Amino acid sequence: MSPTRLALILVLLTPLTGFGAAPEVVDVFVPKEDGFVSIRIPSVVVSKKGSVLAFAEGRAAAHAAIRL
Repeated sequence: MSPTRLALILVLLTPLTGFGAAPEVVDVFVPKEDGFVSIRIPSVVVSKKGSVLAFAEGRAAAHAAIRL
């Protein structure tokens, strides 16, 4: 590996300090607390205006109980 590539990797892996607070982690979808036994296919989309939309499919039955 070249020294330049190694230096780039080290820069990318170095935590950024002094650039604001760390991001806040929030559980958006919590199975059984949100009224669903399971929650599938969670997604997050950011609009062009910066709005964050989070959505998922809520299932009333457990995944193992579904028979096709």
